[in-house]
Amino acid sequence: MLLNDPAGKLLITPTHSVDAVFTELFKMRTEEFPFFYSDMGQYTPTLTANGVVSVIDTAKNIYIPLSAPRIGASPTFKPMIFEEMGVKKIRGHDGSVINAFNDDRDLMYLDLETRFYNAVPDEYKLETTAYSSRYNEVLFKLEDFYGNTEPFTSIEPVDQVVEDLGNIPNPTANLRVFATNTGQFAIYDGFKYLTTDAIVDDTFLNLSDGFYYIYNGFTTARINFFNNGNFFDYSVDEFIRFLGWDFERWAVFLGMDFINNTTFDENNKFTWNYTSAGQDGYY
Repeated sequence: MLLNDPAGKLLITPTHSVDAVFTELFKMRTEEFPFFYSDMGQYTPTLTANGVVSVIDTAKNIYIPLSAPRIGASPTFKPMIFEEMGVKKIRGHDGSVINAFNDDRDLMYLDLETRFYNAVPDEYKLETTAYSSRYNEVLFKLEDFYGNTEPFTSIEPVDQVVEDLGNIPNPTANLRVFATNTGQFAIYDGFKYLTTDAIVDDTFLNLSDGFYYIYNGFTTARINFFNNGNFFDYSVDEFIRFLGWDFERWAVFLGMDFINNTTFDENNKFTWNYTSAGQDGYY
């Protein structure tokens, strides 16, 4: 099966090329194959010779296990080719990023990942101003619920969240806001707004209501908290003591001197946790 000329240029379209690869890969697959009924997109059985394409059957499933985005276990990303610091890269449907090949293989890889992306149900990938699959309160995701701890963020708090900067009639100097229609953080310098584009997953505190918000690329979603009144079975000090007792028993059992560690070398990470002693428990 020859898909490209000596210079590496595809003789057929990227879609036909991916179909031809799958046709060869899944040859002789039957209902007994473990992933015969998998729903990770489809391919059309295709043969190719000297740049001539022959479709030999109707569309079939791609026989691979379901990915995490496909079942809603992790966020979905739109496959794309982009450039970062002068390096051309390709993002897959699961957020993975590889360096581009800088030839027609890029188009084949993008076609493949797009098939996976299209197989993900809208409820797991749709991001609009009215609906967010990543931060939908109906779909419980651990990242949405921070318990009684505040989300870690390096972004400065905003004084308020508005749809449009024009909705603030008399802004004061140093007013910091987030505008949902443009997806920008803005600070008023007394004469004009200085803006910075937000990126997906940016998290920030809205001082006007005391809640944290997260940006999905289109709008903001409020981060929910468990309401248990900050009462826990054990205090932080008690928890630390429990861990300390376990560590001390481990050290005594193995005859470790954790006060005078003569093997420690700050430039050798393999000496930080007694790995040089050849004992279990330093992971």
